[in-house]
Amino acid sequence: MNILTLEDLVKFTSQHMNEVVLDCSGQAQRLIGCAADEEDYYYIFKDKKGFRYVSCVGQLILLKNKIDEESYQYMNDFLCQNNVEEHEKHIFKDYRKTD
Repeated sequence: MNILTLEDLVKFTSQHMNEVVLDCSGQAQRLIGCAADEEDYYYIFKDKKGFRYVSCVGQLILLKNKIDEESYQYMNDFLCQNNVEEHEKHIFKDYRKTD
């Protein structure tokens, strides 16, 4: 997925909210939102340590409907067992300076 604008990023992360994805290091994460600052755009992931902001420069691999449903559900259940339940709502944080 090529993220060209902030609007594209918000739309993409809203469409895939709470999905189990692989981040650029190959770790299973739950995608819950996005953020922006003056320098970059970020995916917001939820993992067993809490919330993580990861640059959109890194590759994100969608798993839902790409792997068999049983395997996807196993990964989702594994995250839930490690206190990474689905998040209530999409998160968008805008840290850009406005003048």
